Amino acid sequence: MHNDDDDRSAAKTVLASADGLRFVPRHHSVWAEKHRPKTIPECILPSALKAPLLNYVANGGGPHLLLVGPPGVGKSTVARAISNELRWHTLIVNGSLHASMNAMRGDISEFVTETPMFFYEPRHRCVVFDEADQMKPAVQVATHGWLEDYDWGCTFVFTTNHPDKIGAPIKSRCLRLDFDYETEPARSEMYEGFRKRLRQILTAEQVECSDRIIEDRLRRYWPDFRQVLNQLQMKVT
Repeated sequence: MHNDDDDRSAAKTVLASADGLRFVPRHHSVWAEKHRPKTIPECILPSALKAPLLNYVANGGGPHLLLVGPPGVGKSTVARAISNELRWHTLIVNGSLHASMNAMRGDISEFVTETPMFFYEPRHRCVVFDEADQMKPAVQVATHGWLEDYDWGCTFVFTTNHPDKIGAPIKSRCLRLDFDYETEPARSEMYEGFRKRLRQILTAEQVECSDRIIEDRLRRYWPDFRQVLNQLQMKVT
């Protein structure tokens, strides 16, 4: 595996792919990736959700996590921010594409049970199963032993749009956090936070945009902030 990061002691983040594990790209042109927050304080979150996440990081971690909410609300970003702040080696697995039984027995198992050689330095690890509701029941069952036997060295984070498709054993072993922006005061906090963040991104990109366009995209695609940002980038660039 090739790594263009010269700091061999730094925590690494890798992606599961059809060709094995690969390092997360360091450069992006898509705004949603380019401006992805790297810490929990940078994340736009309602205070009722942000407080326990800040506490989680301050305590150096905690239980495995089940992050629940619709697309584009920040679940994956929060998972990455936690592992980045705590300097965990992190494996990101797309549950709909790469969480096969072969992968569970191969690359993923190796990551969980031992430190891969390309990480150079042993440290706590984190596996993020994105779109975990797309994992087949047998694949979900394969994680149960890891959740209990390797919690000392590996934290698991499951993100899902459909919690009803997550098996009860995983739910029982994880702390559930809901990304619900439809009730007050969360809705007002998030709407204002999104608006402010959009302005910051537009300034960073040196792009002019009217308040009318920003408000239109926020209303049309709420609460999918990723889609808001994608649509705004397409409109103004």
